[in-house]
Amino acid sequence: MNKRIRRPVLWLFDCLFVGVLAVLYLVCFATPAQAYVDPSVVTYTIQALAGVAVALSAVLGVMWRRLRKRLYKALNIDENRDKLHDPVVHEVNPASNEGQQLLREANHKAIEDEKLVGPHKPQNLRWAPRFALSLVVWGCLIYSLGVVTPLSMVANSLDSFIFGLNAVAPALLVFAAGVWIVFSILTSLIKGRAFTVASAIIGALSVAVFIQGTFMNTGLPVADGTEVIWKDHFSITLVTSLVWIGLIAGAAVWGLFNARSLKTAVVILSIVLVGLQSAVLISSLQQASGDLDNMGASDSLWTGRPIATTENRDTVSYKNNVVMFVLDTVDNGYFDEVVNRYPDIINNYTGFTHYANCSGMMIPTRYAMADLITGRYLTDEDEFGTEVINSWFEDENLVDAMKDTGYSVDIYSSDIPIGISSLAERVDNIHALTIKSKFWPTISSLWKMSLYRSLPWVLKPPFWFYSGDIAGNIMGSSITGQPFVLDDAKYLEDLKNDGLTFAQNEDATSKGTYKLIHMMGSHYPITLSDQGKRVSESQTDAVAQTRGALLAVEQYISELKRLNIYDETTIVITADHGYWYLADEINGPTSPFLLVKPAEDAVQAAEPLKTSWAPVSQRDLAATLLKAMGDPNYYEWGVPVDEVPEDEPRTRYYDATSVSTPDFDYYAIKEWAINGDVRDWGAWLETGKQWPIEE
Repeated sequence: MNKRIRRPVLWLFDCLFVGVLAVLYLVCFATPAQAYVDPSVVTYTIQALAGVAVALSAVLGVMWRRLRKRLYKALNIDENRDKLHDPVVHEVNPASNEGQQLLREANHKAIEDEKLVGPHKPQNLRWAPRFALSLVVWGCLIYSLGVVTPLSMVANSLDSFIFGLNAVAPALLVFAAGVWIVFSILTSLIKGRAFTVASAIIGALSVAVFIQGTFMNTGLPVADGTEVIWKDHFSITLVTSLVWIGLIAGAAVWGLFNARSLKTAVVILSIVLVGLQSAVLISSLQQASGDLDNMGASDSLWTGRPIATTENRDTVSYKNNVVMFVLDTVDNGYFDEVVNRYPDIINNYTGFTHYANCSGMMIPTRYAMADLITGRYLTDEDEFGTEVINSWFEDENLVDAMKDTGYSVDIYSSDIPIGISSLAERVDNIHALTIKSKFWPTISSLWKMSLYRSLPWVLKPPFWFYSGDIAGNIMGSSITGQPFVLDDAKYLEDLKNDGLTFAQNEDATSKGTYKLIHMMGSHYPITLSDQGKRVSESQTDAVAQTRGALLAVEQYISELKRLNIYDETTIVITADHGYWYLADEINGPTSPFLLVKPAEDAVQAAEPLKTSWAPVSQRDLAATLLKAMGDPNYYEWGVPVDEVPEDEPRTRYYDATSVSTPDFDYYAIKEWAINGDVRDWGAWLETGKQWPIEE
């Protein structure tokens, strides 16, 4: 047989055998079962199984060795080539000159032979074996970082990413394949001991990435935009750094002193890790598909779900308009600071009333938005979670009541993943899109996510991300239609450049239009200036960002005035929730800001901003909106804010989300009663009523 193909055939045989062992290992996972077994029986069983395992290992080892010998013979390969043999032993007289000469020659030969064995043995593989080994080690690492991790994260983050995997998988696979081939070729060009060390380090990185993602990400900060205080994670940062350094250093030393066993171990570990991570990926995709079914989503994980588009966002009705802005996280405390720093701002809100004693409903955003959109909140449910929220959207709710009044309904928000499919049949701007993501934004965004999850803690800060930015980068690509994304700077720019226009071909039977527009507001990350421009976090703060976000609202108001419909337009400006933080128990008040301008005459619309201390709640907003639409039965939804007496006591309720740390598990909703000023922590009392969260 041609000498050039002998080694590749031998390598193929070894890889095939290792693959068989890996498959056997993977299929041997135990199936969980519940049963009582006597302890003594367990002891004997373990001993028996251990004996069987040892015996099978010995049999497999012997089988592999014998098959390999036969393959050596068939390929005409000398198994003892390049091996050193001791010279023939014979008696030497050390006292003679001849004996002295023989000893010197033997000593010199021993020194020369020592350079060919042990740690000094040359490690010069041919290029083909080097390339094959490079493909194996790089394949494992790239598969983990560029395929399994990003796809699993997208599949498991349905709250943030509502596009299908078809939009991102092709780009990920193409890029991963390209990086795999290029890096393998470059690594295979390295020769000798340096190649062995390089292979060892790459293999160690694969192991470290697997260990990091599986065991060492406990307490990893969630990607909700909240600023991360990395120094608070010093212990886990130190531990993970030591683990990574130990793995890499150990592998490098191993490669220096025992190249053969190192290469074998790297191949076996790489194949096993690929198998394990494939199982993880399949499990993640199956779980995500099940979650979609629980949400009532009509589309698959791969094709995506309906999403909120920008369709008709900047059009208004000739007849009647009711607009509600929801600025994320804007607490009354933030609004007060904005007014103190920018006192002239109140001149832009003529005809409005600021309800300074407003209580919220729920946190985080996806819970609060479900309340605001459906007009529903927790009452007699036994537990809270996906099924409950889905029922709020599926059953008759505030959207249906609005449509019954003759209004069309548009909802612009990217934080309604659970009810999105139910809304698609009732909300005009929500429908499925075919996303054709651009290559590099997709790659850079998803690799950033992957590296944040997979690297040791000391290297995570540069790769920290906000899920909203990731979704915006990917969904902001060339598509059939335009998805709505939270970007206050872009929204302000669009309003300045394009303004508002009257809807063309408006339905003659329509009474008017209702629009809910969700904005970033005060939510982290803080990257908006008080001029509504994107800046670095060091150049702004939460108060300046809130002011910048309100500029878009004020631009909208200016457009209504330009169209001469400001007076008769009802405008509600509020937040999904106030101050938000992750904690087992809340330890301070939260109060989302609320400004309301009813439809009125020109004189009323020109009056300065008023302040009301009436004990209102966001639970009153459903009745407030329906009253503005002329629904005679609005009182069935509660009390409009303008009908809440300012001088009468009123108990309001707030549902606080309890989050366990350090794993940030949302485990319960706890009810609080508020009697008095919502911003006075002394007015808050936990009722003892709670709902476990069952996601």
